[in-house]
Amino acid sequence: MTRLTVCPLCGSQKLGRLFTVSGQDVERCADCSLALFNPQPACSDERLYAEAYYRGDCAVKDRGQENVLDPARVARRLDSCREVLEEIEEALGRRGRLLDLGCGPGFLLKTARDAGWTVAGADVSSFATEHARDQFGISTVTTGSLEEVEFPANAFDVVTLQHVIEHFRDPVRMVQRISRWLAPGGILWVETPDIDSGQAKRDGAQWVHIKVPEHLFYFSERTLTRLLTAQGFRVLAVHREVESTGLMNAACGGPEGAKRFYEWARHIPGFRASVRAVRRLNEFYWAEVKGESDVVRLLARKG
Repeated sequence: MTRLTVCPLCGSQKLGRLFTVSGQDVERCADCSLALFNPQPACSDERLYAEAYYRGDCAVKDRGQENVLDPARVARRLDSCREVLEEIEEALGRRGRLLDLGCGPGFLLKTARDAGWTVAGADVSSFATEHARDQFGISTVTTGSLEEVEFPANAFDVVTLQHVIEHFRDPVRMVQRISRWLAPGGILWVETPDIDSGQAKRDGAQWVHIKVPEHLFYFSERTLTRLLTAQGFRVLAVHREVESTGLMNAACGGPEGAKRFYEWARHIPGFRASVRAVRRLNEFYWAEVKGESDVVRLLARKG
């Protein structure tokens, strides 16, 4: 285990304990507010992200993980990836070359490839990359540590990090590397749990996104913006994501009712556009009115 004596983001030595989880301290920088496990837990990435992580065995379910390969959940994930791609295409103004770091089973890669993008992915999990190859026919995936994988300079127009940046042992160095891989004017899309959210502040050590030893750093809009701008990125847009509660759940009598309604209605012409509109209203209601969104999403341009 490695103990940090200075904040990796701002260099301050003012790291103080926020709370303790499973005998490990989450500390926060008094100057920039970045939160992190300290000392940093040691773990085997390949062991953590084996097949059980994606299929949701009992041990993993205790940490809130679901079976992401359940057919109904796969359909929802692919629909969500289409929305992500729309955001990215609007910012970039065209299709191009996309790298998904921490690509998992390949949902975003499949979506982008089917839409006409040239795609590549990388993930530490051999199970995940095999799924991307075998089930989706994506050969351009690399298996290995994301902090050791290499790509040529200016090789991509877009890099995506969906719930990945919190796993990096050195997020500053990783953003520097990503900047090299991006072509001038390229887009970095990042989604991560928000430590400054209402849910995080209310739940403290019980917050669903506090995960030992997977999540090493905890960002907010403020700290994520600071990280990206320090490496030459310009933030274009910030969105809030609501994962567990919302207007659709309430209207359908809870998550299971919403799931059944979605599966019935998702093939109706115009339904996806309607869902996007409801989701935006949902985000506004919970994030702006109730302060309940606990995931932040940033879109940034290199240069």
